[in-house]
Amino acid sequence: MYPTDSSSLVGVLVAMFVPWLFVLLYYLYYRKKRVAELPAEAVYPLQHFLNVVTEGASAGFDRRLMSLFHPQLLGKTVDRGVVRAMVRGVCERLGQVVSVPCDTVAVKEVGNEAHIIALVNFEHAKGVRCRMSWEWRLRRKSAMQFHVTAFRIEPPPQMKFDVLEYLNTEDFTYFAETFVERLFQRPPRLAVDMMISSLREKYSGDLDKLQKSVESVCGAPLSGMADPNVTLLSATVLRTSDADPAASNGTVQGLEMRFHVDGVGNREMHVLVVVVIADLRCYVGKYEVRSLPDTRTQVLVDTDTGERLFVG
Repeated sequence: MYPTDSSSLVGVLVAMFVPWLFVLLYYLYYRKKRVAELPAEAVYPLQHFLNVVTEGASAGFDRRLMSLFHPQLLGKTVDRGVVRAMVRGVCERLGQVVSVPCDTVAVKEVGNEAHIIALVNFEHAKGVRCRMSWEWRLRRKSAMQFHVTAFRIEPPPQMKFDVLEYLNTEDFTYFAETFVERLFQRPPRLAVDMMISSLREKYSGDLDKLQKSVESVCGAPLSGMADPNVTLLSATVLRTSDADPAASNGTVQGLEMRFHVDGVGNREMHVLVVVVIADLRCYVGKYEVRSLPDTRTQVLVDTDTGERLFVG
């Protein structure tokens, strides 16, 4: 009887522990397979991009970051100034990248394109969902050269921030100045392309109307070709409190810039441009063109006596 009892006990133990052994072996196989399926080049683009993002970016000091974006993305889908604002928010709210755990990464490659989603650990927040798409710049992926075609950083609810709060007026001076210059072109088609959709719809089918409204203020270019001299006078961040004095700290609505313009027609002007942000793009939401009083000295000649009268 004793050998029989011993055999039964061994059988029971085997029946209990063998399934758990298989579970453990499968888990180890899964972990090994998971890591094996994610070579360094699969995670490197996201890791590198986030490291560059958290280095910060400002006017004149963002070349490294901007060089990572695909030419079709930068300027057509995202604008430099808005990207800089987003970077400031990420640096302040999330901090530096700590790690990208391999067991939170999913990568899909289709031809020369790749897409990744991962839970990234930052200095001030853990498990931040990050998505990115890119194209390999060379066929040899080991060269680690790529162009970002899309990206998204999704902070947890308590860490979310409004990109508009990090806008810097100097990042949009060139954009607004370019709009003012194009406004005096004949026809001002490129200026219309920079406007919000409602203004584009208003003027795109009738560019002559826009051109005549501008020339009614400054006069037609004397040489037939406008060559405006544009000088920035002021740049401010617009908040809801600007319209409601009772509000102490309103939300950001956009940027307001004022320019002095001469060299067009026979009058000098002040041009006001309001820049608004939608997604990661900037547009002209409003503009005003006002002529300045003519302070030049004028000479009047009496045709009967030939006497000259100077009027200043």
